[in-house]
Amino acid sequence: MKNAPDKLQWHPAFCAAAGLEFHEDIERLELKPEYNLSKEPIRIDLLIIKEESDRH
Repeated sequence: MKNAPDKLQWHPAFCAAAGLEFHEDIERLELKPEYNLSKEPIRIDLLIIKEESDRH
């Protein structure tokens, strides 16, 4: 079922679009496509992590 011909592979396009949308802050972001939330097959499509700014 994973490679079923009727299954639409939209994840790469979605992740690329998210990178373009956040291009102004991309140096402070980490985008992780299909990030595993647990040992089970539950996943989120894209995890975006914003780095903390240096505040002294």
